[in-house]
Amino acid sequence: MRLCSRLEYLLARFDQEKVYLVGNSWGSLLGVLTVAQRPELFHAYVGAGQMVDLPATDQIYYDDTLAWADRTDNTEIATKLRGNGPPPCADPLDYEAALTYEHEVYPYDDSRAAESSAGFSENLFVEEYSLLEQLHNLAAFLDVFSAFYPRLQDIDLRTQVTELDVPVYLVQGRYETRGRAEPAAEWFEILRAPTKQMIVFENSGHRSLFQEPERFHEVMNNIRAEQTG
Repeated sequence: MRLCSRLEYLLARFDQEKVYLVGNSWGSLLGVLTVAQRPELFHAYVGAGQMVDLPATDQIYYDDTLAWADRTDNTEIATKLRGNGPPPCADPLDYEAALTYEHEVYPYDDSRAAESSAGFSENLFVEEYSLLEQLHNLAAFLDVFSAFYPRLQDIDLRTQVTELDVPVYLVQGRYETRGRAEPAAEWFEILRAPTKQMIVFENSGHRSLFQEPERFHEVMNNIRAEQTG
């Protein structure tokens, strides 16, 4: 993996033997696969908004969104979903109808969170980004979804990674959608690791480390203290 070669470069540059790896959302898939390949490079793995099986997640999203559309008489959305058919979708744009309405299908009060339901998109317009960088970030997101998402369809951690040789911590939001939460809970249950812990953030959904950053900082300090004795 290129990620491992880059990590080895950083370890050498900063004179470190190991690092703590944090993976969020689809990055959590990459994180688990990387740790499974090169466990000697890591003190521990921390998964936030852990993804496990994208086809299973997409199917649940499709079913729940269609049920919500029928229940609320959103006939346009229901018709579009039925027209696209259930996942997997040959055209990545067909996923849009099942994913766009997440916060209507799975509503919760995010007023106490540091990040709103807009998620990472609200960080696109921070002053640190120039206008050109904002445009590039948006284009990059679209490119990643259309080019990279299809390549993740064959991954199911429940069958492919059932053991990790490092401590594992899952930081999950209380209001994570069931399409992500249920596969993550199933994977965590069967996972074998030196130690493992599920940590639930009470005011978070999918992006717990951004929605409760102070709590996440505390958790990371605690993990470091546990691993260094």
